[in-house]
Amino acid sequence: RLMAVGAFCIGTNQIDLAECERRGIAVFNAPYSNTRSVVELAIGEMIMLTRDIFTKSNKMHQGVWDKSATNSYEIRGKKLVHNFRLLPKQWVWKFTSTMLLIN
Repeated sequence: RLMAVGAFCIGTNQIDLAECERRGIAVFNAPYSNTRSVVELAIGEMIMLTRDIFTKSNKMHQGVWDKSATNSYEIRGKKLVHNFRLLPKQWVWKFTSTMLLIN
């Protein structure tokens, strides 16, 4: 018998709370429980984007050993911006769907 439903995120909007209440199932969430993991993932993605890891990985899988540092940059000295729609286009450098690094 299901006794509890836990959501390791900010909200519980993905859980049918009315049904859980009807069945006597406890519902809880753990906001900020994975904050550190999300930050680590974001930093890892920034490094992968700025060092052009995807291109180099694709070449490696094709049997090409690209030791060039062309289009590879460090994240040191860059600024992380969340809402880049507000920035002038010349500031945009490399970005994911939710963040970008600017010069």
